Amino acid sequence: MNRKEMMMIALLAGMADKALELAKEELRAREIKHITRTD
Repeated sequence: MNRKEMMMIALLAGMADKALELAKEELRAREIKHITRTD
């Protein structure tokens, strides 16, 4: 594996990590909205 491939893999892994964080935030926000709506 050369350096360019390693860089691409690292970049994709970082993007996937960020997407996961955003998805968690979105789920949390939806849960809060759902709770406040039923209140």
